[in-house]
Amino acid sequence: MVAKSLSDIGNKDTKDLLVNVSLSPASGASATTKLLDGVSGKRIVVTSLNEWHVQMAGSADVAASWKSGTTALTGPIRFTNAYDGLTASYMPDGHFKTAAGEDLNLTLTNNSGSSAAIQVDGFLNYYIE
Repeated sequence: MVAKSLSDIGNKDTKDLLVNVSLSPASGASATTKLLDGVSGKRIVVTSLNEWHVQMAGSADVAASWKSGTTALTGPIRFTNAYDGLTASYMPDGHFKTAAGEDLNLTLTNNSGSSAAIQVDGFLNYYIE
């Protein structure tokens, strides 16, 4: 007999989200954008991050952090090139989850010496549980 993992239990209706946002936090400041609205009594489970790119004119030094409302789900992930990328492969039980009813947010912190706009694009796969 093979034990069932959490990924084998239930019907997970995985959805895709294309993210394309531009934020302009001043040097040393942060800006947050909502990626997904929270669902009352449910959690958002992120199963993969595909082809995420952070672009910033000039000398980039940006930290990205995914959040459940205002609570960090990930530590800051640093992007230090003008066009840096990130991919986190499919994880059926999720890389991270929001608290029930909370929005999924992305916070960008500008650690560079300029206030140039930061462009973020990528795909996010998720389900609601």
